[in-house]
Amino acid sequence: MAKTNGTSTPTFKPDNSSKSISASQVFGINRLVKLLVVIEGKVISHYKHFSLSQHAGKHHRFEMVLAYDSLGNRENHNLESSNEFLGKRLTVVQKYKDIPDSPERTFVGVITEVGYLQDQSGLGNIVLSGYSPTILLDAAPHTQSFGGAQSVNMSIIANQLIKEGINTGSYDVRVDANDYSEIIYSSQYNETHYNYLARMAEA
Repeated sequence: MAKTNGTSTPTFKPDNSSKSISASQVFGINRLVKLLVVIEGKVISHYKHFSLSQHAGKHHRFEMVLAYDSLGNRENHNLESSNEFLGKRLTVVQKYKDIPDSPERTFVGVITEVGYLQDQSGLGNIVLSGYSPTILLDAAPHTQSFGGAQSVNMSIIANQLIKEGINTGSYDVRVDANDYSEIIYSSQYNETHYNYLARMAEA
């Protein structure tokens, strides 16, 4: 976690968290988990529910439910303040609650939907949902080609498409592709950047 102006902000750090998590695991004990949730630098201290579904073959999806007044202003179905979060970066840092220097897992997503859910108490809840930043690569279909006069590899193609679809100043990006094989020619034909990269990854 990086500190700016005395406050901690979560940052992506590729480390050996999986080894740390394995080392802290005790079979038969389900450890309590705490989450740090940040939206564009704003720490969300109180929330009712957070769910995250992750898949190997499609975009990860999250949903967070907050009380109607969790963001400072009392919200209603007009969602005047909450709508400002559309398209914003959400960062969730997961830690074990009862372990000092606990290993961390970080998820980064983009908020694509803001909703208002009326509950039985009548006060209502704010629902923020969205996907991993890969959803930004799944926009309009494109047609273009790579290679031809000069051969390329998957890293070159992936980096170009990611720069076209994702603001790398807002999201951490790492490409780890097999660069040993040259690609003489490849065509992205009427498909999104995400679909094309997924097809190339399977090839």
